[in-house]
Amino acid sequence: MGNNGQTQKHTEQLDISIYVLLFTLLDQAGWSCAEFVEKTQLSRNTYYMIKRKEKHIYTKRIIVTLAIAFCLPYSMSEVLLFSAGYRLTSSKIDRAYFDLLNLCLGVEKSNQVLEDEGIEEKHWLGSAPRQF
Repeated sequence: MGNNGQTQKHTEQLDISIYVLLFTLLDQAGWSCAEFVEKTQLSRNTYYMIKRKEKHIYTKRIIVTLAIAFCLPYSMSEVLLFSAGYRLTSSKIDRAYFDLLNLCLGVEKSNQVLEDEGIEEKHWLGSAPRQF
C-alpha cells in the first residue's frame, strides 16, 4: 500500500509539470488562439485547456504535435513526453515520430511524411480535418 501512495504522488507531480510545461511553451510562443489552431491543427478547446492549465490526459500524438508545432529540440520533446507519462518505443509509429521530432517540419508537412510512410490517419498530428 505504501508504494501505491508513492505512485499516486508521483503521478500528481507529473500532472502538474505537464500543465506548467505546456502553459509555459504556449506563453513563450505568444500565439493567439487562431495561431495555435493554425500551427498545431488542434482545436480551440485544446488551446484554452492549456491556457487555463486544466487537468487533461493528453495523448502521445497530441504531445508530439505540440513538440513539433513549437519546434522543440529533441531533448525538450523527450522531457515533454516524459512529463505526460510517455516515451517513444521501437514501434513503427514511434520511430516515425522520433524522425519528425528531429526534423521540425511543422505539423502539416509532418502529416504528409506520415501519410507517405503509410501511417494510419488516426496517428497523424493535430485533430483538424486533413487537407493536403
